[in-house]
Amino acid sequence: MASKLEKKLEFDQTWRQHFGRLDHDPSSLSAAQLSRSAAQAIRHLMREPGTIPQALYLVKSLVYSAKPRSQRPPPNPESTLAPVDFRRTVSPRLSAHTVLHALIRSGRAMDTTRVAEWMMEQGIVVHSKTRELLILQLRSQSSFAPPQRTHWKYSAPRVPEGPEVLTLGRGMVADQCTAAAIQLIMKAHEYGHAHTRRTINTIIHWCLLQGEIIVGSLLFVLLVKHLQMRQAAGKASIQAEQQKATGCREKDSVVDPIAWERLRKMMGPRDAWPSSKTMKPILDSIRNALADRPPEQYADALPLRLPLQALANLAMLLDTGQLRQQHISAFVQVLYSCPRTNEKVWILNRRGYPAQVEAYSYFHSVLKRICNTYGMNGTSPPRKLCRRSYNALLHYALRHQMSPELASPILQHMCIHRDPPLRPNIVTCNILLRSAALLRKQSLSQPVLSMLARFPGVQAALFKDPSRAPPATSTSAVPPLTPVSSFFKAVQRLRKERLATPTNFYGNALAADMHTVTTFIKYLTSTGRPQYVANVLFIILPELGVVDHPTWSSARARAYHIQSRESREQALRRVTTYGPHFFAVVIDALVKAGRTGLAERLWQLAKQAERMSWDPELGLRIKPWFLPVEAYTTMLQNYCNERHKAEKSRAETSTKDEFEDPGWRPVAPENINGWAKFSLGSRQLHTMHSSLDIGRRELTLKKGLLLMRSMMSGGRAVWKALLAMQEQSPETAERYQIPRPDARFFNAALRLFGRDVYSSRQPRRRKRLRWQEKLWRAHRGYQIHGRLSPQWTPMLQEAAEHMVAAGHSVPLGYRRLFIGRWTPGTVYVGEPPRHPGVRPRLYPRYPSRNVRPHALPTIKTRGLPLGRTTRSLRGDTPDIRYNVLD
Repeated sequence: MASKLEKKLEFDQTWRQHFGRLDHDPSSLSAAQLSRSAAQAIRHLMREPGTIPQALYLVKSLVYSAKPRSQRPPPNPESTLAPVDFRRTVSPRLSAHTVLHALIRSGRAMDTTRVAEWMMEQGIVVHSKTRELLILQLRSQSSFAPPQRTHWKYSAPRVPEGPEVLTLGRGMVADQCTAAAIQLIMKAHEYGHAHTRRTINTIIHWCLLQGEIIVGSLLFVLLVKHLQMRQAAGKASIQAEQQKATGCREKDSVVDPIAWERLRKMMGPRDAWPSSKTMKPILDSIRNALADRPPEQYADALPLRLPLQALANLAMLLDTGQLRQQHISAFVQVLYSCPRTNEKVWILNRRGYPAQVEAYSYFHSVLKRICNTYGMNGTSPPRKLCRRSYNALLHYALRHQMSPELASPILQHMCIHRDPPLRPNIVTCNILLRSAALLRKQSLSQPVLSMLARFPGVQAALFKDPSRAPPATSTSAVPPLTPVSSFFKAVQRLRKERLATPTNFYGNALAADMHTVTTFIKYLTSTGRPQYVANVLFIILPELGVVDHPTWSSARARAYHIQSRESREQALRRVTTYGPHFFAVVIDALVKAGRTGLAERLWQLAKQAERMSWDPELGLRIKPWFLPVEAYTTMLQNYCNERHKAEKSRAETSTKDEFEDPGWRPVAPENINGWAKFSLGSRQLHTMHSSLDIGRRELTLKKGLLLMRSMMSGGRAVWKALLAMQEQSPETAERYQIPRPDARFFNAALRLFGRDVYSSRQPRRRKRLRWQEKLWRAHRGYQIHGRLSPQWTPMLQEAAEHMVAAGHSVPLGYRRLFIGRWTPGTVYVGEPPRHPGVRPRLYPRYPSRNVRPHALPTIKTRGLPLGRTTRSLRGDTPDIRYNVLD
């Protein structure tokens, strides 16, 4: 009791020092003067830690004086310190902020947070900049150390299992400073206090660094709800003014809600707004987490649920129309990039109750409902979006829903009904052109090609409509498919639907970029017209002339190059800017057209351009790049096809569409492989045939043997080139996408280096029992007689070793070759973990087992998976790879 009296006397002394005139005449000071004097007294008290309770006592007295007498609590009989009687109402805001800033300067962030929360509970508005400063101090005092690299194997944050995951709470984070910051944000939202952009961005980035993706998404949801509260308050104010002016009752007052744009103008320049920039770091974290998702055996791991639940929190805003921004292209891309998984998330249903749904199905249903709003039967008004967002929805409707009818209203709204309307750009053309290739729907490409063909110059000749060109294979109608799944029903619907092109789509001619050229080449290849690419190859790539190779597309192309006399370095500088995917696509088109020599010529040019992109002395202003693994796979398939021709004595059929330079001499004969080696050796054989008495049959056999050996040498060169790419430094491997051997590459290597295993005249059989029986006989023959397989080769051994090192098992049909030589090649060692793939929603699920005894299991993820249908569904059509669904 004595100590309390001493504190009371000390406080009275400080009080009289700053309120000396109050003892004589309290009414002589105004409320503003009392407020400033109290703040000055608090500054004096906050200098010493022992007098901080006295400063808080003074602030509480000011709060007590500001309340009406009917709302003041009764005095506490156990306390000897009664509230100071100011004899009038004095605002406590200045004094309370004085306490806050003094605590912030002293570095007591946790105490400051509790004081700020108490102030808001008492009705004192804490300035947004003060809360921003407090959150920055909490972040600086946090004990959390961000990891060097997050991974799904590491410990995950604490997340509730039930519907509590939809509610933001301080218990969702482990760090105490972060929890205090979240509590402060929630308290400010409870009392309707606005936040600055820096405050929201700081706390969101802070949570994302700790792996709290769900908390970051809930903070964004909280920001949207805060703006809805302000919108509702503005609407109520307008209704009250109208009721006061007209005299009608509130329930009879009909006022349109405040528009989202008007609310944006009413807010301050520093106030937080749920823009796409605020949401971008959350979407980037979700995208990275899904890209680094665990394999299928860890499909129930918590880290996969974290990004899916965070994405569901944002998807609810988009589904209910609460997210009204125009820039949602990145959001749409993350939604349709969700892997196919059975993981479930919590959402709020239409009635506002929590429900658990499958994440993959829910995200696609949200996107489909948004696309349906642009149709005639839409239940809600269509959204006004930016051009990139329209393109994202257009891609989703064509790629994932396989529906031109669903894409037509989106294109119509963008070009006609939007105010103001938007013209399609080159990205829109690329989407339609790529969809035409993937869906085998030529009607999607006709308006795009007609627009691109009107641009003058080389582009007009390149993009002329190739529909009159004969396809490489038969394009008979697709046989009727049995409607046994949603995919087959979608294919049937795809054949009937047409894309309605707006009338103003054919506007000004657009200049094509490199992505457009690449997409057009893919379109020609997918629709069975790769020969068209080979015919215009030197128009697209005149730089091919600098390659030391005997094969030309025609004698005219060779003569034109001799006249141009362009330097090699100048040509390579220009071709390096084309990028790796362009070369991979053109090589694929040439291989499918059967132009082996041109494909090899382009391959050499691509490798030279790849090396030049990494040369720092040239000063190229481009990012260094590597050729993708698809280019290596295509070249192995190219050599495998030519070797198959050699086995059937058709070596001469490969040169009928190409011009071989009869006077070509290699600059470096020791580095000649593949088709160039065959071309040079063929001329020597013909010279021997003309000078010696060699029969035509013997000449054909020698050419076939030469072709087989040349293709094997070319395949080995490609194999060694890909293995050399694996020796990059860890820094390069982390920053750039290095080509890694995959299942398709290994399958091509097995076909080329181990073709003798199944190249007999007997038909190939896929029954596993037959090959298991062969494997058992080979084991028995080795145990009894020590018999080894004569079909084994060192190159096949090397391919199998790299295959097993990558996590694959040697296919069943090849295991008998390694009996007695290498034990891992004779048994099943497992398969590499397969990540849940990002495929269109209507595509069938992955097969449960591999039915091919001579190949690793592969899954088609791009074009329509019609090439693997059963005979009962294909009917009598032997190959429907190039069928057109028009």
